[in-house]
Amino acid sequence: MGNNDLREGGGQAIAAALRVNTTLTDLNLWDNQLGKGGRQSITAALRVNTTLTDLNLVLNSMGEGGGPVIAAALRVNTTLTNLNLYRKDLREGGGQEIAAALRVNTMLTDLDLDDNELGEGRGQAIAAALCVNTTLTNLNLDNNLMGEGVESAVRQSLGNRGGTLLGVLEEEEEEEASSSYSSSSSSS
Repeated sequence: MGNNDLREGGGQAIAAALRVNTTLTDLNLWDNQLGKGGRQSITAALRVNTTLTDLNLVLNSMGEGGGPVIAAALRVNTTLTNLNLYRKDLREGGGQEIAAALRVNTMLTDLDLDDNELGEGRGQAIAAALCVNTTLTNLNLDNNLMGEGVESAVRQSLGNRGGTLLGVLEEEEEEEASSSYSSSSSSS
């Protein structure tokens, strides 16, 4: 259902179906301009849905107000294992709420938060949450302005359980790190 311009009304209709759904496990709502009403309806449906395991909400801007709504659903949802929130515009407030939800969520194994401008403080909150959360094993934090300290803390938490982290350093920082490594390697 990706890229179908569903907007708020379509998001609300899908949410109504999710509330009573007993078979659908994978839902791709990529780039549908769901808006605030669609976002709130779908995340409210996640609180009661017991079959959906994979949800892709890529490019449906939610803003900082979207983080608390998604986080509230993650606190109580018992089936969602894969959530893609790439470019949701969650920013710092949304990132803090997601981090808090990760402390209590026991189902999510894969989370993509790429390109949400979460910042270093939220990155640290996510790293701390991963010390408590033992189910999340794959996390994408690329393009979130977090820095090396966050990357190290998250990698350590995920690495202890065989998980993977996709990016934390920004492209420019990665290039600098790569050139520093190349310089030190060639001088040895």
